[in-house]
Amino acid sequence: MENTIFFGNGINRLRESNPSWANILDGIKATPFNSEHLPNTMTFERVVLDRCDYCSNLSDNESKIKEKLAEQLMNMEPSEVYETLYTLPAAHYLTTNYDNAFVDCISKHHTIEKKDLSTEDIYSVRRRTEIKDESNCIVKLWQIHGSIAKPKSIMLGLDHYCGYIGKIDSYIKGTYAYGSHKNKVSEVSMEEKLCDGRFTGSSWVELFFSTNIHIVGFSFDFAETDIWWILNRRARMMKDFNLKGRINNRIYFYCSEIHEQTAALLKSFDVEVDIIPIYKYGHYEQHYADVLSRIKERS
Repeated sequence: MENTIFFGNGINRLRESNPSWANILDGIKATPFNSEHLPNTMTFERVVLDRCDYCSNLSDNESKIKEKLAEQLMNMEPSEVYETLYTLPAAHYLTTNYDNAFVDCISKHHTIEKKDLSTEDIYSVRRRTEIKDESNCIVKLWQIHGSIAKPKSIMLGLDHYCGYIGKIDSYIKGTYAYGSHKNKVSEVSMEEKLCDGRFTGSSWVELFFSTNIHIVGFSFDFAETDIWWILNRRARMMKDFNLKGRINNRIYFYCSEIHEQTAALLKSFDVEVDIIPIYKYGHYEQHYADVLSRIKERS
């Protein structure tokens, strides 16, 4: 079974020069306000609504805010951990990051060709880039929360998250359709794909059912409702009598620490939690080195 590496912003935070999300959000606020106890989705919604009055076009204002946010992420300093990630036996790289740090790091070590295969402007159900290096190795990068290349696709607010879950739900139910080369493509349900084993490969959603997923550098904040939703949906489908034995992939979550209630919840969602304490090494670089070694052992 193929492997998917799912990485979050934790790897970017290995470089002290890269801004935290608190700093990034402070940079788009019209007037300063304390958002310490708010999830990023709610902070973003307040930023958008505070900047808009009844005479303004809310959509245009939101687009300008996202463009400003994208500018802040243009020059993220890539960590060398990304190069190690790239050498793992994985066919897919899935990320909630909007920036180019992963590709920038790979291009420092390899001669690569990139092919953008996305036709989406707002949502990222099918947003993927094919990367081919000098050895003709091809991997797919899925930026599931949008890309700074298309600022409107950057998903941060509650409104965007909720609309996105509707798209994911539609994909799983088999009511999702899109245009490709002037033709309409309709996806069959995930249940049908699981029963006949024919996945189309058109969306990252399938990877949660067809590949082993290794999650690193991701906080599993409860604001990440799309990820929690699809894990819950998969767990429910595993309990479905009609799909008994059909979902056989494994999902691993690597972390340095986790609240016991969150760990228990992930376990109920059929996610295997692998805790590698930071105190074992004293710094995160060695923590990630051990995580990547663990992934290689399981691949």
